[in-house]
Amino acid sequence: MTTLPSLCFPCFPSSTAYHFAEEQHRETVSQVERISALHPSRNPFVEVDLTDNARAMTRHHQVLVKDVKTIREKRLPADTSLTPQIQIFEHIPAFSNCGCIMDAFIGPCRRQLMTTHPEAFDLLYSMCLLPDGTSYEMLSNCWAKNLRDIRGALDFLEGMSLVEQTGSTYSVLPVIRRYVPRPPWFFYAVRTSMIEAACAFLKQHDSVIGDPLYKAQSAVLSAEERNLEAILLLARVPSVRVIRDGLLSLAYYQCYHRPRLIVIEHALTLVRATDNKLLHGSVLLCYGNIAFRLDQYSLSLNQLEKALHFFLFAKDRRMVAECRLSLENTLRYHLDSDFQSRKKIISQAQFDYESNNDEIGVARCQFALGRLLSQYRHLSEAIELLEWAGGVFAQFKDQHRYAECTAILAKTYCRLSDHDLAYYYATTALNEYEIVHDLRGYCGTMIDLGRILSARGDYEGSLETLLHSFKVRKSMALPPSGGALEGVGLAWANLGNIDNARNAFQEALQQYSSQESAYYSETDIVRCQFFLKRLRDRELQPTPTEYLALWRWYPQDYLLGILCIL
Repeated sequence: MTTLPSLCFPCFPSSTAYHFAEEQHRETVSQVERISALHPSRNPFVEVDLTDNARAMTRHHQVLVKDVKTIREKRLPADTSLTPQIQIFEHIPAFSNCGCIMDAFIGPCRRQLMTTHPEAFDLLYSMCLLPDGTSYEMLSNCWAKNLRDIRGALDFLEGMSLVEQTGSTYSVLPVIRRYVPRPPWFFYAVRTSMIEAACAFLKQHDSVIGDPLYKAQSAVLSAEERNLEAILLLARVPSVRVIRDGLLSLAYYQCYHRPRLIVIEHALTLVRATDNKLLHGSVLLCYGNIAFRLDQYSLSLNQLEKALHFFLFAKDRRMVAECRLSLENTLRYHLDSDFQSRKKIISQAQFDYESNNDEIGVARCQFALGRLLSQYRHLSEAIELLEWAGGVFAQFKDQHRYAECTAILAKTYCRLSDHDLAYYYATTALNEYEIVHDLRGYCGTMIDLGRILSARGDYEGSLETLLHSFKVRKSMALPPSGGALEGVGLAWANLGNIDNARNAFQEALQQYSSQESAYYSETDIVRCQFFLKRLRDRELQPTPTEYLALWRWYPQDYLLGILCIL
């Protein structure tokens, strides 16, 4: 009879393993069903979670018979002296289902672990939920702070080759993580504890963009982001604390760094099971903002309109105004939006802020109106409003909104062909964005600065700036923007490298064709197609539609210069 080596412990014949596992699984099912029957109303989550596991364990038990028979017929290598726990794991995946072979040994192993080091097994289970591993400091302060001898437990697990250390990071070996069994009555407690730890950690690091501590806290969150995400996605209870302090906090952090939808979608799934209208609206507002930063403008508009409905129902005027400003910002990228409808939204938001005596809110509305006026070429009025709003933001030391304001002033002066002032405001905005650590804002202003440098005749500086924006976008897991690619094409054209210019314009055209912005993509595509045609025919003149597309993006004097170069 083939004998399987245990994890550094005495070997167990596979028949003994089977009987042990059979008894364990039967006991599991009976315990699960008994708990679910006794407490169906007191904790609905326990009922659902455990009965689901009961069914899984029943199937698990049926598969075990086949797996044990198969493993008996499999001849393992004779030499299992070198890290036998890993060698046996490496041979299990081909035969096992859901790690059921491991269940045959986990009981004896746990007893031995508890005897040798009482806290090692608990630490192993907790660390299995951390896909990126973590530092000793994070284990002590967050993930395992209830354990008394974390260092001793880590050393013990590392000595068993269950945990490895890379630099200051400790992580469970992937093959071990995959096959550590998760009995429902035990794993539920570990999962709940880890979710609570994640919420507490995010609550302690809840500074928003623009706060003095934001950059330092963001660095800490960045190191633990995947761990936090993996743990919070295990949440099944529609708890206000888990949604607000956990999922929503993490989603807002991701919004400004590496925007993605998985966390906020899970928050939305949970919040639908509650009757908390304000929280529901807050989740939808965050969803809309993330979709906006992913350039998914239709999705953003849809979620923001739903959020506005919930805030109106909850009669929270501050959040109504907040949502309206986000809505107006998204409408910038929709062809169906018009000047008057967007101006009305801003006026409604300003009325709500004035009712609450919110000076920052009123300044934000004036900033939004200035941005709108600049977009529609009412440049003198735009500058007046933007400078006033920027003064208020500076007075209240709101660096993030001051950065946004100066960035729009740079665009506005560029449209006025005052490239020196445009350069001043663009570099000021870049410095402010870097301080507050807003990568998207920083990247967008770099594209504007590249355009300004080209207008000033500094084509090499423009090219260097725009290529650097590619790296910033890559750090956010985003491709180069169409605007940056177009600017690179113009810089290469000005430098006389027509082949590189053509390649950049073609890439920009592909990017514009894939984006959802109805307002911009249509004119962007027309403009980029004209540039490509102009490279082939230097005598070609823009049609009225093409000229309008050019005019929306470039100031008059620079536009004439472009037509002379291409």
